[in-house]
Amino acid sequence: MRALHRNLTTKRAEEKKSNIDIYLSRLSHLAQIGLLIVAVIGYFYTVVPLYQKSLLDEQIAQKELELKASKVALEENYRELRRGLVNSYVFYVGAECSGVLERPRKPLAIGAKPISNIERYGKAFELDVKNCLNSELMKRDKLKKTLRIEDFNYLFRKVKDVGNELNKQRSISLEEFNAFTGRVNENPNILEPLERDSFTSRYFQIMKPYMSPESYQKSLFQARVDQGLSKIANDYKAAVRDKIDNLSEIDWRQASSSH
Repeated sequence: MRALHRNLTTKRAEEKKSNIDIYLSRLSHLAQIGLLIVAVIGYFYTVVPLYQKSLLDEQIAQKELELKASKVALEENYRELRRGLVNSYVFYVGAECSGVLERPRKPLAIGAKPISNIERYGKAFELDVKNCLNSELMKRDKLKKTLRIEDFNYLFRKVKDVGNELNKQRSISLEEFNAFTGRVNENPNILEPLERDSFTSRYFQIMKPYMSPESYQKSLFQARVDQGLSKIANDYKAAVRDKIDNLSEIDWRQASSSH
């Protein structure tokens, strides 16, 4: 009986130990599953967001580079368009406001009343350059609509400054023009000889044998006076064109800083 009781006790102890091992094994499996779940959750809530953020940052950086390149290209296109529009304006007013586009005067008919020196050579002095520059600028709708407001205002101020300077130059040149005839009458030595190979010079070379000395000298003197008057007028026109041409070299970087 004792042996039987001992066997039963031993068997029960072994069964109890076996049950504990089973529970421990199950707990181990559950722990591994739990760790796996935690790892999966950690992956989706840490690794994946970090990867997505890194990818998003890279895409943002790429888009910023593309945006910067687009802005550079857009700015360059704007500058080219601005340059073309301003140059077109400068080219036109350089001729229109300097008197270059003045039509040649028809020769006087025989017996017609003589015309003044201003009418013959100095019509450019009758042009109000400042008003001419401003009015032509206001007519340029495409220029006004295309240029940025600060650029157009800066151009307007530069045109105004050039107009003021040229009106002063016109007064100086006109005074010289009007006084020229009186000066040469007082001192004919200030007259320059006729330009070599000019039409007038060749004309006098051909006509000299057919003219009396007095008539030749009188006509030659008047031709040299006319040449001097024409030179003053042409020098003024050239000064107007040169000054207007400088508008093509505007430093646009000052447009935003000068108001």
